[in-house]
Amino acid sequence: MIGILIATHGGLALEMMKSSEMIIGKNEKFFAMPLNPEDTIQSFSEQFCRSVKELGNEDGVLVLTDIYGGSPFNVAAKAMREMDFECLSGVNLPMLLEALTAREGKTLRELKDIVKNIGSTSIKDLREVLKW
Repeated sequence: MIGILIATHGGLALEMMKSSEMIIGKNEKFFAMPLNPEDTIQSFSEQFCRSVKELGNEDGVLVLTDIYGGSPFNVAAKAMREMDFECLSGVNLPMLLEALTAREGKTLRELKDIVKNIGSTSIKDLREVLKW
């Protein structure tokens, strides 16, 4: 099973995990990693690498970060030089739910492409959808 790691600024990762559990229940091989104000980049980076290793297996790990160019993303980019995983930035709840529910029977790259597509297609303009 593909491991899922969500890494964000502050408690967003933990809250997205809680929201996903409320909607689809608890999931295996799924970690949330908050970068808190008191954390150093070094300690966050070390924990990130440990988490990827712990989640990893022959199926791989998909990392979801909040902001392209933000600290969690930069830590992932640096770690990617030495470790094999996939990473998408701009995580939203539909992306996370899709990652958790669609990972069975998929390759890591297939899952990454599915989640990337959901990320962009899940953004809707309510007025446009309702035609008001």
